[in-house]
Amino acid sequence: MWHPIKYPWEAIEIASKDIPDLLGKEKKTAWYSQIVAGKKIKITNAVTGNRFPTRAISNKSIVIELPGPALKGDMSRAIILDLDHGKQIEFSYFDENNTHDKSEMNKYELFFDTIMNGMLFVLSKECLNVKNYKSKNKYWHEVLKKLHENKEDDPGKYALVVELSERPFHLIRPVDRITENPKRILQRIHDQERIQKVREIDIKCIIDLARRPGRLLPEKAGPKQRILAIKRMENINTLENRVTRHCCSLAVKASKRYLLEHENIQKSKRKEGVKKLQKECKRLPNKSTFSSVLKLIEPCRQPNYTLMENADYYKVWKAYVQLVRNEDLRAELWQWNRRMWVEYCALFLVDILKAFQSEMTDKNMIEIGKKTIFGKRKHDSGFWFVPDALPGPFVLESVSSTPGTLYFIQGDQNSLTNLSESLSELSSLNADYLFIYIRNNENTVLPVYGIIPHHHLSKSNRDKYIHDMLPSLSRNIRTFNTVSSDWTCKNGWVLLGNWDQNKTMDNIQNLGKGIKCWTSAVDPDYRQWAGNRENNFGPLRNIFSGHN
Repeated sequence: MWHPIKYPWEAIEIASKDIPDLLGKEKKTAWYSQIVAGKKIKITNAVTGNRFPTRAISNKSIVIELPGPALKGDMSRAIILDLDHGKQIEFSYFDENNTHDKSEMNKYELFFDTIMNGMLFVLSKECLNVKNYKSKNKYWHEVLKKLHENKEDDPGKYALVVELSERPFHLIRPVDRITENPKRILQRIHDQERIQKVREIDIKCIIDLARRPGRLLPEKAGPKQRILAIKRMENINTLENRVTRHCCSLAVKASKRYLLEHENIQKSKRKEGVKKLQKECKRLPNKSTFSSVLKLIEPCRQPNYTLMENADYYKVWKAYVQLVRNEDLRAELWQWNRRMWVEYCALFLVDILKAFQSEMTDKNMIEIGKKTIFGKRKHDSGFWFVPDALPGPFVLESVSSTPGTLYFIQGDQNSLTNLSESLSELSSLNADYLFIYIRNNENTVLPVYGIIPHHHLSKSNRDKYIHDMLPSLSRNIRTFNTVSSDWTCKNGWVLLGNWDQNKTMDNIQNLGKGIKCWTSAVDPDYRQWAGNRENNFGPLRNIFSGHN
């Protein structure tokens, strides 16, 4: 038995009842990001055979997360699921009658690239240095410090194209020398040649000559005295030169994205350097000496001898590998955009929590120990951070006779049961993160959900999706409070990736009885968080209200 859900919190109502059995009733439906299913049901990707990420929300039910549309290939329009008993169902991403505005997609791409680059910066050698197995432990306050500092007061962010632009001897100068004097090979071709100039023939030439009328060679050569022979011609359309052209093309594409992301920044050495890189990578491959080199249809994965042994070509190859790897990573994360957004929201929440702690002062809010943060070398369907690494717990009002404890953890059942078996009930909220406050035998929970509207929806459907968000969350919170006897859900908090600047968003909905649902439009640029922290303290303050 399984049922698709529009919002993550809809799992609360479904898990509290019997899951509707839609198996076999539909063969095609619109795409949903998550499916609530029984624990025994098996759902796989019909194209790849892979299982999808799952999380338990009760002893009987799990939530299965589905990828969004791919940039190209079989899963760019729809995804087909293999169900139990040999059944299949197709989840279509796009409505056949839906026409998309290119400017809307450009907005989404800019938003997506901003959060992806933000995550890659956290994982880079500047912060967590996940590629180095022997890197030192990093604490949350160190990572936040890196996020908010600008080296040399440059507002431009670090990126791969910045590194390439700052080191012209890694790409620009080698490409300049290559395009001026590209490597050539002598190619053997069959062509008509004058008898006096023939230097080489093979079996094909002999067969052609035998088929011609006449007995002697001059007779067979005909009036023009030409026969089929092997010629040697110079050719620069080699793999190494085609890789050079493709490398420049990828550098131009990456530079364009970087400049769009920093469109509002006026003075930046990094931005100026990327502009120069983009200009040079457009100009150099268009030299007359390089014009006959064709484009690659697909990225080169295996270098030849020249790319590995020639000094200039090797430098181009190293830059090319990095650029191709970034494009591959972008295509993978494009499908798991919500999960990447959820990870990005963890940084936002920690930033808010640390600022809230400073406002409360150490006397009123004390963190018990410091948590280290670890990142993975490769993402797990959009997730990069090692679980159970969020800061806390925090002791509030430690000098009081009845101090309280605040926990900030992931909302999956594994994280909850690792903390305490008594918390497993909270997994039914299907929240991405949970703030749990315990004081005077009162247990209060604040579920936090990361939401990014689907870029393949039409604008009217996105408007409706956001407009209906808080009423749906409010209804499900009431359901949870009705079912649960041990916990009180005081708020609901949605962290929205408002990439299209949707105006229908409600910032807060008050249900009475101390229950509120909040929506925060998180800025994709982490450098803007510092100026808006206090506006996001409301959900945290509300969770403490009512405790004596």
